[in-house]
Formats: sequence, C-alpha cells, structure tokens
Amino acid sequence: MEDDMEGKEDDSRKEDDLSVEGVENDEEEVSDSDNDERSVELQDDDVKEKEDKDMDKSKTQDVEVNDTMVVDDENTKAGGFEAVLSNLKKKFVSNERLDVDDLYVFVDSRKPALLTDVGGVQAVANRLGTHLEHGLNTSDVESLREQFGENRLPPPKFKSFLSLVWDAMTDRTLIMLSIAALISFTIGIVTDLDQHGYKDGVAVFVAVIIVVAITSLNDYQKEKQFRRLNDVKNNHDVTVIRNGQRIRESIFDVVVGDIVCVQAGDVIPADGIFVSGESIQTDESSATGESDTVKKGHPEDNDPYFLSGTQVINGSGTMLILCVGNSSFHGRIMIKLRTEDQDTPLQEKLSKLANLVGNFGAITALVIFTIQLIKYFAVEGADVDRDQALNNVVDCLIIAISIVVVAVPEGLPLAVTIALAYSMKHMMKDNNLVRRLEACETMGGATTVCSDKTGTLTQNKMTVVQGFVFQTAFNLNEGLKLDVDEKGQSNTISGDVLRLLFEGLSVNSTAYESIVDEESGEVAFIGSKTETALLNFIKLFGYTYTDFRNKCNIVQMYTFSSAKKHMTTIVQLPDNDQQLSKLNSSNMPFLAYTKGAAEMMVALSSHVITRDGTVLEMNSSLTDEIQKQLDEFSSQSLRAIGMAFKFTSSDNDCTEDKEPNMVFMGIVGLQDPLRPEIKYAVEACTNAGVVVRMVTGDAAATAINIGKSCGIYDETKGHVCMEGPEFRHKTDDELVLILPQLRVLARSSPTDKFKLVSMLQQMNEVVAVTGDGVNDGPALKQANVGFSMGLSGTDVAKEASTIVLLDDNFASIVNAIKWGRSVFDNIRKFLQFQLTVNFTAIIIILLL
Repeated sequence: MEDDMEGKEDDSRKEDDLSVEGVENDEEEVSDSDNDERSVELQDDDVKEKEDKDMDKSKTQDVEVNDTMVVDDENTKAGGFEAVLSNLKKKFVSNERLDVDDLYVFVDSRKPALLTDVGGVQAVANRLGTHLEHGLNTSDVESLREQFGENRLPPPKFKSFLSLVWDAMTDRTLIMLSIAALISFTIGIVTDLDQHGYKDGVAVFVAVIIVVAITSLNDYQKEKQFRRLNDVKNNHDVTVIRNGQRIRESIFDVVVGDIVCVQAGDVIPADGIFVSGESIQTDESSATGESDTVKKGHPEDNDPYFLSGTQVINGSGTMLILCVGNSSFHGRIMIKLRTEDQDTPLQEKLSKLANLVGNFGAITALVIFTIQLIKYFAVEGADVDRDQALNNVVDCLIIAISIVVVAVPEGLPLAVTIALAYSMKHMMKDNNLVRRLEACETMGGATTVCSDKTGTLTQNKMTVVQGFVFQTAFNLNEGLKLDVDEKGQSNTISGDVLRLLFEGLSVNSTAYESIVDEESGEVAFIGSKTETALLNFIKLFGYTYTDFRNKCNIVQMYTFSSAKKHMTTIVQLPDNDQQLSKLNSSNMPFLAYTKGAAEMMVALSSHVITRDGTVLEMNSSLTDEIQKQLDEFSSQSLRAIGMAFKFTSSDNDCTEDKEPNMVFMGIVGLQDPLRPEIKYAVEACTNAGVVVRMVTGDAAATAINIGKSCGIYDETKGHVCMEGPEFRHKTDDELVLILPQLRVLARSSPTDKFKLVSMLQQMNEVVAVTGDGVNDGPALKQANVGFSMGLSGTDVAKEASTIVLLDDNFASIVNAIKWGRSVFDNIRKFLQFQLTVNFTAIIIILLL
C-alpha cells in the first residue's frame, strides 16, 4: 500500500503496494492513509509517475559504474532510456548478438511488460542457448563466461603498508617539518656537535615518525577491513541445473544462462528472471531501500526480476541468470564505491596554512639573508678577508635557515592526531563508531545533513495512535484513550463488542512472538510492523494475542491479495457461545474477521456496530462520519486500517460474495512515531548553522508532515519539498537556485540522493549523509562524512561510511558535530599558541 505512492516499484507491483500488507509490509516509505486507498484516478496518476521514474532511472546515474554501464551519457542524450528499450526489442526480433548491456536493460528497467514484449523468459533462454528445465550444457559454460564475464568483481587495488606510509609522508606540513628537521640536524652536527646541537632536529624527526606511524597504521587497518569483504569467506555454493542434473557450484562459477535453484534463506547470486516456483518472496530492502517483501512470479501478475545480493525469505523455485559480476546490480553498486578518498576540510585548511607559513618563512629568510649580506659587505667594504667573509656568509645562511625552521609549527601534526584520536574515543561513548580519524574533524565543519527518515528520525516501530471504533473516537497522542481499562473492562463498551475487536485483531494476523535472543531471553514480535502494532495495541488493555488465538478454532485464512487489498480469517464458533448469541441471532457456525484498506472495508460493509452492540444500517451520514475520520488520518499521514466482521454459514471467503454485507467495526490510524529527542536535535543543528534535509521514499504529503513534526520543514520560511521525479529532471543551474531552500526530498531513489550530495558539494557545502542499504553506498562514499546504521545497516553501507551510528539515532549525529567542532577548537587553540611562540622567536631573531 505504501509503495504505490512512493514510485519505486515496477508496473506489476504498483497495485500490490496498495494493501494492508501495506498492513503486512512496513518500510521506510510508510505511506499515509490517503495513499493507501485513493481513488482510481490517483492510482492511475501514480502509475504514470512511476513509469516516468523507471524510464528515467538510468538518466540519473551521475557516476558511471564502468564501461559496461547500460545507459551512458551519449546514449541518454541520443534518445533516452526509451531508445534503449526499443533497441533491445529490435535485437530480439532480428536475432542480433546480445551483450551485457542488453541483458542489464531488463534489470535496470524492471518492467515486466518488457519481458513479455520480447517473448518471455523462454525467448531470453533461447537467445542464451539454455533450456529452462535442463539448464546449460557443460560445454557452453566457458564460452558464456568469456562473452558475459565471470560472477566475480575485479579485485580492488589495495595499498601496501609501505605505500600508505608514503602517502602519509607526502603531507605538505610533514614535508616541511622533515626538511626543517634535516637542516637543523645537519647544522647541529656541523656547528655544535659536542653540545648535542642536533637534538632539536632529532626531536622533530621523532614527531614526524609518530604522526606517520599513527596515520598509516590506521589506514592499513581500514584496508584490511575492506579486504575481508572480498575474502574467500564470501564464497558459497549454490544449486545449478546443468545437463539436466542438479549440481552444487561455487557462486563464482555461475555464468549468464545458468538455471539456479533458490529457496528461503538463499542470497541471490546474480541478477536473473523468474522461471518457475511457488510463493517466492524476496527481501530487497538492502538493494532498493524498500522493506516491503516482493512477490516473484511470471510477468503477467508479479515481479519476474531477481536482484543480486537480495535474500529469498519465502518459497522456492528456479531463476535464469542474466547478469553476473560487475555487470550485475550489486556489482555496479560495489564498483561505485571504489573511488579515491577526498581531502577533508581540515586537511585543506592545514595545507593552505602550511603553504602560507612556508612561504612567509622562506621570504623572511631570504630578506634577512640579503639584508645581512648587504650590511656586512657595506660595513667591511674592501677590507673583507675571503675566509672570514665565507664564514660570515655561512653564519647569515644559518640564521636565515633558522628562521624557516622556527616558522614551521612542528607540533601541529602530532597535536591534530592526538586531538582526533581523543575525540574518536569519546565519540564511541556517544554511539559513534569512527572508522577514519579524519571523520571526527570533518563533522565539525559540516554545513548540512541529509538524513533518512525511518529508524533515524523515527523509531522504526509502528504504533496505533488514533482510532474510530464502534462510533467512538480516541487519540493516544492527545491523551484521549479508548474507554477500556488495563483489565479489558469498560463501562461504556459492551463485552461482546470488545471481544469482536480484540479477537479479530488476534486471529486475523500472521505475526507472532518469539525469542530473538537465547542468552537474554528477549522476546519480540516476528512479522510485519503493522500487524505488530495491532497486536501491541491489544496489550494496552491487559490482553495478549494468545489469549484469543489459542481459544479460537481457525478453519480458514485468506491471505492478503493485491486485488482485494485485505485479508480474512474464518473462525468456527463453539456450539454454546452465549456471549455472541445476541449478535449471532441466526446461529451461524462461522465468524469471518476481515481487516485491510480502510475505504475497502467501508465498501464491503452494509452495517455498522456501535459501542453497546447495536447494529445499524450503513447510510450516508455514517459514511460521511467515517470519511471525516479518514481525512483527518490523511492530514496527519497516518496509515488507516479498517476492521469488519460477519457471521456466516460456511468457511468460504465471504468478501467474494456479490453482497458481502460485512459489519463495520472501525478504523485505526498507525504511525511510526518520531524519536522523542529528534525535535531538540534538529533545533540544535539549526541553531548551530547546520541545515538538516530529509531524504525519503515517502510521498510528499507524508514527508512534509514528518518534516513539520521534527522541525525540518517550515513553509512559512520558504522551505521547499520536491519529489524525486521532478528533482532528477531539473538542470544543475535550476538546482543551484532551489537547493538552499530544499528541506525535503520525497519519493527519492538512491541516485537522487547521490545527485543531491554531489550538487551540495559543488556549492561548497560540507555534507553528511545517513544510509543503511547497498543502494546508499555511492552517496555514503561521495559525502564528506557518511553515517551508516549500526543496527539496520548492511555491510556494504558500513564499509562505505566513515562513521557507524551504533543506535541508528539522529541525536548521535548531533554529538558527532559537537565533537568535530571541539577538535576544530582544540586545533585552533594549539595553532594560536604555536604560531605566537614561533613568530615571537622570528621577531627576536630579527632584532638580534
């Protein structure tokens, strides 16, 4: 239900997302209720907008992955992605040779209609020379590997420890210190060896060695961590069908055209197309940012494409491999991460300072040396003795060189390293795991933070906050509770009515509690966050879902359908059920509970039940009252879930009847609450001159509401909210004018986030970014400081980041800014002390 308004799904999944799985699927893009069940007109508009987004996906790839990128700049300029699609279809018609770019078009577009247009999976298999049941012939494997590449990323260029030492020594300040130390050491030996005149030079050399050692060792540890991601442990076996036989092969031996068997728990080894299977669902949150599970199947009614690096969470089947290695979705993302590290703001400033100090010292030394020579020869005149003159010239040169040595702040590199290491240690206590020392100081210069919503600004925990049940409204946010005490008793709502509500929520659900930590015995709900919220709602009144689920005889469960947009559970009633006898006057043997999209529940209902158990006929007045509540939910970006029931004579799905005649119980509004400290954290950033921007996949209405709630968005100040499709069609010149006021980027894709970061950096902003998925890798790498999520982040996101948020909390970013600015202040104070001493020494030398 949520993704329909977020524009991230392909055609076959658009309606699927307008669901209560919606109810069962909870993602960062938790859409508001008005996005759940809008009219057909709005759905059609969203479908068109999604198609536009899909077609333009490749146009926004600002950083080319490699030479095999499917849509390069020239191609985009020549005819856009539509031209690429048209060219692929022509190749299938004319039987032209296919290359890796052609095959990636399927994955890049993720359009089921494209697969249908070229003749389906059978046509693709024919072009690759494989059989959908018997797989490849072993003799064809090597030729396909040569043609389309192997399922292995090219090894990254790792630096040796000595090369890292050399990189550290090429710092301009350290070079100046080394030269000064060498001169001081040489002069000390030549002029004052007996009195250990060389000790000053040795001391500077020791300081340089310490700085180089700390820097290079830290960088070497970072290199080792990255190597572990590419180690042999990433290798695992998969089941492949070749020559009609199922065999186990290394993931690295899979080639384009292979038929691979997948089942629950497997990680998809490469991009591919659905061939056959039952009830296959995948978790693509690490790749696309969507936490909604995706049903896989034939293109007529499901998404047929598998993305490499995602996980199968249900079902089993077979898939046809399309793209492998660096040509696959996962491979292209990983290649993007292999970029050179940029200088941090502090490094740039210290480099400028080193140039300034060095130039000043050199110019001053040259002037002093010239003046002393003129003065000496002018006074001595023609009576100058050659040997004595030579000694005096050497003395003048020593004085000049001493000025250069004194001018260089020899303690600066060591002071910076100590300050960074100290801050790094204390930032760990504030839930900031710093992976690179320089990230500490970079946060001190941050001017903008681009933050995700779910889990960072919000608690990532869906909660029932409002409702309208049995013609009674409640609002937990405002302290207006449902008139039911902690023992499940009420003075105004009858017991049989409450039973219908609590029992319906308990049995008509697939979520359950389980031990998630054997050592601590921690128990948590397993299932969608929406259903978890509904079951937690029951706990407010002293019940648990097991109190009802264990007592009920569940005879049939009709799970969620994208067409129906609801789920139904049929319970067989006991023969002597006296509590419901008043409502079940016809003595029906079964009771059907239904929940789903709120407007759908209203449409299925012919009656409404009130708090005292009276069943009223649904009329325009009651419908208008319910719609009023839905509009209020919509204005607050709440997800609306409706509930209904019906006594029935069979265990068939009564919602399929021509006249369902359900009895409407009510609606509840769910929300992912903001973290309690988020308003103060955003306010602290604003007061400190740091602009906070929210980047989310939510629809604009939801994003604006959340932005207002946490203080990011204020339309009275001219703040702007823009959606991804509009953002990516803007030119750079247009974005330069818009970005200063842009506070919310809704319906965004990973490429939009990358483009936003790049544009802000072009405007001389120091950018911090949060991310948790594989798709966030490029933006995390591009940003001056990348924050990955320690609790919900993927390994790729953590590797691409410079700081890991151990608690996934935005407030921890504020602490990082504080420590970063503390580092700046400490370095500034040291420079004030060091330069004061040095320039005082230079003045004394000049006076002497």
